[in-house]
Amino acid sequence: MTSNNTHLIIGFTGGIGRAVALALNKRNIPTKVLARNPEKARKYADGFSNLEIIAGDASKIADVDKAMEGVSVVYYCVNIPYAAWEKSAIKLFYNCLSSAVKHNVKLVFPGNVYVYGHAKYNPVNEIHPHAAHTKKGQVRMEMEEMMAMARKDQGLDYTIVRMPDFYGPFVINTFSEQLYI
Repeated sequence: MTSNNTHLIIGFTGGIGRAVALALNKRNIPTKVLARNPEKARKYADGFSNLEIIAGDASKIADVDKAMEGVSVVYYCVNIPYAAWEKSAIKLFYNCLSSAVKHNVKLVFPGNVYVYGHAKYNPVNEIHPHAAHTKKGQVRMEMEEMMAMARKDQGLDYTIVRMPDFYGPFVINTFSEQLYI
């Protein structure tokens, strides 16, 4: 990992990306964000200090590589519509993963409970077997397996922050968003 303390968020304009940016901003950590739409990102970044917006697309490895230069930690906060998961999620994630390996950057990945499938016992904990039964769960399992292989074969440093659901004032597309209106 580089000695630079700059962090990168891929997926800044989503609920998780914005929450990560707020936490980093409170700690005065220099942060870069990769944004397909820099104008939209500037609106979300209003009031942030130490935040640099990099115009680029997570589906283009050259853009991800450019954004990854000089950072020590990357947060993969990309979310795409459910209909596009099966086709696009792995490719988008692969770009971040391979660039993190190339630049020796720690990868922080927001995991979920989809990988567990139906509970085999309660309470479900981190040693629960991964047995996803949904397409999205199977894609998420594949992403986690990709990180494990990259650690084993290429020394990737990564952390999975597992959450049962994403909620808060910046999260949309969930039942809980109604609590924050």
